Amino acid sequence: MTEIAEFVFGASYKTFLAALAIAATASALYFILTGRTPERRFYAGTAAFTLVLFAAYIAFLLMAPPDAASDQKSVVYLRQEPDSRSLIVFLHGWRGDATTWRQLAELAQQDPDLTQANIVIINYVTHMARNNLPINDLADWIGVHLARIAGNRNVYIVAHSLGGVAGRQLLVHNHNSGSPVRIRLLVSIASPFQGANSARLATLLGLYPGLLETLVPGSRYLRSLAADWARYRDARAPEAARHLCIAAGNDDVVIRESAIADCDSRPIVYPAWGHQDAIIPSTSSDERYIIPIKLVATALKHDEAR
Repeated sequence: MTEIAEFVFGASYKTFLAALAIAATASALYFILTGRTPERRFYAGTAAFTLVLFAAYIAFLLMAPPDAASDQKSVVYLRQEPDSRSLIVFLHGWRGDATTWRQLAELAQQDPDLTQANIVIINYVTHMARNNLPINDLADWIGVHLARIAGNRNVYIVAHSLGGVAGRQLLVHNHNSGSPVRIRLLVSIASPFQGANSARLATLLGLYPGLLETLVPGSRYLRSLAADWARYRDARAPEAARHLCIAAGNDDVVIRESAIADCDSRPIVYPAWGHQDAIIPSTSSDERYIIPIKLVATALKHDEAR
C-alpha cells in the first residue's frame, strides 16, 4: 500500500494523510460544537475554517507537479566522450527525476565493461507535468532529445516504470518514421505494459488525466500500443531493437504479467524487490545492477564486434 500511495500522491503522501486526518477531526468538531449560543457558533466557525483550510492544502498537494526540481536539465550527462560509438540512456518513471538513477548510473560509470560508452539520463518529469502529456507525445519529446545527442552511436535504453512504456512507444515511432537514431536495445524494469491499477485510482482522483488515464488497465492507448508493437515485431529487421523485460516480484504498483507483456526473449523476475527498490542496487554485485547492466554490456559488445 505504501508503494501505491507514493505512486498516486508522490513523496508527500504522508503529509496528505496527516492533513486528511486533521480535516476529518475538524469536521467532527463542527458537528459536535454547532449550537445556538454565540460561543458555540464561534467554535463551529473555527472548526469549519480549519476544515476548509486543510481541504485547500490537500487540493494543492494533489494538483502540484510531481516531486522534481523545475530547473533540472532535460539531458544529464554522466559521461560524454566525442569519439564514443555507444550511448546508454536511462529513463525514469512517473514521479521520478534525474536522481532516480543515482546509484545504478554511478555504478555504471565505474563499470570496466562500459568505459567506451557515453552515459546520459533523460529527465522529462517537469516538461511532462506542466503539459500533462499523454505517453505517445512524451515518447516523441524523448525522441527529439535523443536524436540531438545520439549522432551515429548505437543506443541502449534502460527504463523504469512509465519510462519503459515510453521507450516501447519510441521504438515503434522510430520504426514507422524511419528515424536515423539507432536504438539497439530497450531494457525495461517494472513497466506497466498492461496498465497499473494505481493509475485507475489516480485518474478517479483527477490527477493528470491526460497521462495516467492511458495507464489504466485496458485503456485504448495500451491496446493501440500492443497492436503497434505486434506489427513492429513482425516487420522489424534482424538488427532492429530488441526489448528485454524485468519484473519485480514484490511490486504493489505493476504486477508481473503487466511488466513482462509481449517482451522479447524470456522475461526476468526479481524475487524480492518492490517497484522502486528494483532500481536501487546497493553495490555492483547486487542483482539489481548486474542483471540490467549485463544485458546492456552483452548487446554493446556484440554490436562493437560487428
